[in-house]
Amino acid sequence: MRVPEAPFAHDLLSISFALLITLGVVVLVSLSYCLFLLYVAWRAARRLDRARQFSPVIPARIAARFCILIPAHNEEVVIGSVLGYIAKQERPAGSVRIVVIADNCDDGTAAIAGGFPGIEVWERRDDRLRGKPNALNWALERLSKEGGIDAVVIMDADTFMEPGYLAAMDAALVRAGGRQFAAQGWYAVLNPEESWRTSLMAGALGLVHYVRPLAREALGLSVGLKGNGMCFSADLLDVVSWRGASLTEDIELGLDLVEKHGVRVRFVPGAVVRAQMPTSRAAAATQRRRWEHGRHEIVRRRAMPMFVRGLLTRNWMLLDASLDLLIPPVAEIGAFLLAWGGVTLLIASLGARPILPMVAWTVAAAGFMVYILGGFRLSGAPAEAYRALLAGPFYMVWKIVTVLPRPKRLGRKEGWVRTQRKEIAPVEPGANENVPAGTPPDDKILEARRK
Repeated sequence: MRVPEAPFAHDLLSISFALLITLGVVVLVSLSYCLFLLYVAWRAARRLDRARQFSPVIPARIAARFCILIPAHNEEVVIGSVLGYIAKQERPAGSVRIVVIADNCDDGTAAIAGGFPGIEVWERRDDRLRGKPNALNWALERLSKEGGIDAVVIMDADTFMEPGYLAAMDAALVRAGGRQFAAQGWYAVLNPEESWRTSLMAGALGLVHYVRPLAREALGLSVGLKGNGMCFSADLLDVVSWRGASLTEDIELGLDLVEKHGVRVRFVPGAVVRAQMPTSRAAAATQRRRWEHGRHEIVRRRAMPMFVRGLLTRNWMLLDASLDLLIPPVAEIGAFLLAWGGVTLLIASLGARPILPMVAWTVAAAGFMVYILGGFRLSGAPAEAYRALLAGPFYMVWKIVTVLPRPKRLGRKEGWVRTQRKEIAPVEPGANENVPAGTPPDDKILEARRK
């Protein structure tokens, strides 16, 4: 390769070194934080496994009165399978209400849900306040007025709740004293084997929805809300409120609970829900744009003020919540790592000898693989997720291109776009054997319930 003329080469070298330092700091800080959480999660999972050896079976008795809220907008394709799965599960009589919010539906969602014995269907019509956040606010207000429950669980209409969910959440609710209780279950992937996208999502969500929350729970921090499999005690019904204009309203609510009310969101690893992930590129792009654009907007608006406030008040929950926003997602860390390696090679081609950056990059690359593979193993990722890592570089490029801001077209409304659903085959309760470390096996849960 021909070396550029001296002035141009000097300028290019200066710019390259500045970019190298920036990328290196971002990657090293992010990876250090992620590896620390992985280590804490590994220790926590070992404690859970040891505790399970002495008390391997979750008690069958559910003390709390739960209401399961399922917001549904035109979900006739999946709602029947989901409710059929719930109906087959054993649960104490009178301890659980199941409410489907048929929100502005113009299909057969309400009729299908109403055909299941014991399922309440609340139909809502509001052309002005549309969408899941407004539907939940409407239903929670109604529940608060009715009373008669101890906790409310919120799950999506394409989600299967594992048989041990309520027992695990009930135990956590009792340990917390039954008040000021907000918790997030282990939100996993229902269809990891369906495509390389869903396999990769199963592994990636294991890092975000299991490894990091398990570490934060062990540290007494707030794990945040993931939008599915959430639980709130009844006394929080007047406090919990979703922001209808937000694309990531659940993240906002988790931050509000910590920042405005001092309530940390707990993690209950034994409370497992599994949701369908999109398989087609178009559906995945719709979901990814919604998640990432909403997240970037929250980072821009809330991360730094929360970080500064956490420093000034020495509030570790605020500091951690802000760091969780500031640390890039795994795919972006991987993209930055590749860019860092490319800039290092560019500097070497210009005649410099970036020995220290090369060593640091090698250490960072090794740390990145430890985090990915260690997190996959800890979260019980399926074998397909490891094979899907071969498509990782392609996914990084696809994600960055997908989430880049697009020019606004005349007449196009920005906002929430519903992810396309696929029909879900019926699943028997307890059939999914893919569980992470520290999660009670379904057969033992079922055995406990029979007793």
